[in-house]
Amino acid sequence: MSETFDSTVFFEKEYEKELKVKEDINNNITNILTMLAFNLTIFSYLIINIPLLEIRNYDDTIAFIVVYLFGWCFIIYSLNIFIHFYNYYSDNCLYKKIPYSDKLNEYFKSLEEYEEKEKYINEYLLSFYIDASTWNSKINEYRSDLQYKIRKLLFINFIILIIIFIAYYVIMNGELNIYTIKIKE
Repeated sequence: MSETFDSTVFFEKEYEKELKVKEDINNNITNILTMLAFNLTIFSYLIINIPLLEIRNYDDTIAFIVVYLFGWCFIIYSLNIFIHFYNYYSDNCLYKKIPYSDKLNEYFKSLEEYEEKEKYINEYLLSFYIDASTWNSKINEYRSDLQYKIRKLLFINFIILIIIFIAYYVIMNGELNIYTIKIKE
């Protein structure tokens, strides 16, 4: 018994696969947002606690230069990350979805006067699934590419933070600022 190839079913599965990929991509962005928040938190801590205006009172001028230089690099890379996030969320890339059931029902009822109603329905569904899966696939590729770029920039930012932290450690002579809270007895 040989099975015949049903192109409508094939492209319907492709369409559903692209919608699943969309969900996966949207779930991955939360990990990226967490990494961004982590990087910004560490950078904020370092900037708040480094005595940036007291450069003349310390012997390690090179460490201050490293902090300034890499601090600006961090800011530039962070701005680039925010631009990619803006592109990720604001590009007018709407996914194509199957029309609402009432609209489909209206279209199918309009075809009742034709003898080859099923042929028209199958052609409509086939063309929709082909167009939608192709369009959604392009959007998914674009968003995946943006996520890859953001992850790469976040990794570079993290390396920059490590360098800034080493310079911070040198500036503070190994004494990291630790806040202790005492509760009155």
